[in-house]
Amino acid sequence: MKNFFEVDSFPDFIMGQDMFLQMHHAEDDNHIAEVVNMVNRNQKDFSTYLDLRHYTNIDSAKRVISKREQLAKQGLLVDYAIQLFTGKTIGCISFTNRGDGSVGVTYYIDKQFRGMGFISKSLNLAEPEMAKLGFKEIVLEINETNENSIRVANKNGYTFNETGFCMKDFIKKLSNINNEH
Repeated sequence: MKNFFEVDSFPDFIMGQDMFLQMHHAEDDNHIAEVVNMVNRNQKDFSTYLDLRHYTNIDSAKRVISKREQLAKQGLLVDYAIQLFTGKTIGCISFTNRGDGSVGVTYYIDKQFRGMGFISKSLNLAEPEMAKLGFKEIVLEINETNENSIRVANKNGYTFNETGFCMKDFIKKLSNINNEH
């Protein structure tokens, strides 16, 4: 097992102009219900790329989120809901401390909100926060058949890194990120 370096606490909220990222919390029933509803609306579509079976009902989602909250407290990973200011959850984005100075990112977005730039906005909000936490690079972990996500990676300045697995890694150095935003 890799040795994970310590990071400061991940922020509960990362605010943008027309949306925000909210850390998942197991005690927030409304938040979890929004996530479960989104997963259920998109289950067949999302299952192509992600295992979401644990998010199909509130009790199961609470158990998973509770376990993942413990990992967040250890600086290992954190899950955020992508939300509009109306409170509607339109996607999720997760950051995993890879233990080598990089943070791995996976995400999904509600089908009706795809192509509207919300993943790009989420990445733009999160990049400076991850840099503040000491990460040197962000690695988007994308299934090789997910052409839309590959376009998002390319559009946002991520460079392809061949891994030999069915996931493609797209990397962006964070060294000058605070100067860009």
